[in-house]
Amino acid sequence: MLALSFLSFSCNPPNSPPIEPPVVKLGVAVPLTGSLAARGPSRRKAAELAAEHLNQVGGVDSKQIKLFHVDSATSGPIAAQRVREMFVQNPDIQALIGPSGSQESRDVLTVMKEKQKPMISPASTSALFSSIDDGGYFFRTVPSDAFQGQILAAKIREFGFKKVATLYVDNTYGQSLNDVLKADLDKHQVQVLAQIKYPEAVKPDYDAEIKQLLNQSVDAVCFIGYPGEAPGIFNAWLKSGLVPQLKWFFSDGLKAAEIVQGVSSPEKLDTSLGAIPASSSQMADAQFFQEAYIQRYGDFPVSYAANTYDALILSALALQRTRFSQTQDLRQAIREVASPPGTQIRPGKEGLKQALQLLAKGEDIDYQGVSGDLNMDEVGDVRNDYEIWTLKNGFILRVETFSIAGLDDKKAGALSEPPKA
Repeated sequence: MLALSFLSFSCNPPNSPPIEPPVVKLGVAVPLTGSLAARGPSRRKAAELAAEHLNQVGGVDSKQIKLFHVDSATSGPIAAQRVREMFVQNPDIQALIGPSGSQESRDVLTVMKEKQKPMISPASTSALFSSIDDGGYFFRTVPSDAFQGQILAAKIREFGFKKVATLYVDNTYGQSLNDVLKADLDKHQVQVLAQIKYPEAVKPDYDAEIKQLLNQSVDAVCFIGYPGEAPGIFNAWLKSGLVPQLKWFFSDGLKAAEIVQGVSSPEKLDTSLGAIPASSSQMADAQFFQEAYIQRYGDFPVSYAANTYDALILSALALQRTRFSQTQDLRQAIREVASPPGTQIRPGKEGLKQALQLLAKGEDIDYQGVSGDLNMDEVGDVRNDYEIWTLKNGFILRVETFSIAGLDDKKAGALSEPPKA
């Protein structure tokens, strides 16, 4: 009788919900709406794929990873508000993957500093993040635009162009990349006759911007922006009849087939060139991710999906390190698992299993990313070569790899801090 009484008090009430096992919580913020909406779903899938791979080999400290998603909306204020609400509802989220846009990350960083939790952006390339006071909470798996600006300028000079104009989105991303580009063009005596900015929110038309942009005869335009506004900008140019043989150069944010959807004469853009950080120099690592993604989802990953995968993997491995080593600060652990010294860890389930086991023994690891070199410097920046790409009949084609050897990402020209939105 006593035994029965004890059992009745020690068991859950018959109608109570089952007790969920403990999990490790990570936040993910990618744009599902706004001018980067075409990129967000694939990046969210990449984060989910990384969590699945980690969970299949045991998770963090034998706990499964659970993701909490928000739509960052390609808007700094909205992204910050939604991330803040996510932490109110789930205060034990350990780190944030994202956001994508630099303005989103600039505003979300304020929240992360308040919460004292790190964030790893897979796509925020603004050079400003190398110098602003981030409290050590900002990391990224993509190189700084200090490289990209110099590379775009080099390609412009390669064609012998002497008179150019720039068109850029008016936010942290557009302003800082335009600053780097302008400084490098000035340094090499290339005249920038116009620098035209446009608002981040997509507009019905861009006739006024195109008229300002091409008010003087130029050889080329460097366009720094996102897929959402690109068709409207191209149609405004084609309708204007100004500089019909114009050569376009594109920033990384425009590498998407969507930029020519609905454009009246997309073949006019077939001579364009763009730049974007290249995928891993280890072809097998990049191929592993692409094949795993296709097998899981049935389509191809978009730009920076691989960087999103790596960002989540780094967060999880860093959390594992804080559980089994003297490193208790997650910010320090992120750098330690991404960089030498330590056993090199190749991507894939076997590599992740090995990494978790080594970390559980207190040993050092050096995770090799599917997106490229993840060795982080003192401000959380990485270095990678760039891919030059073009358009042909509406399709994106790779042209060449551009080495960053000899380029300095910390001395690429004066950068101006944009006003907060």
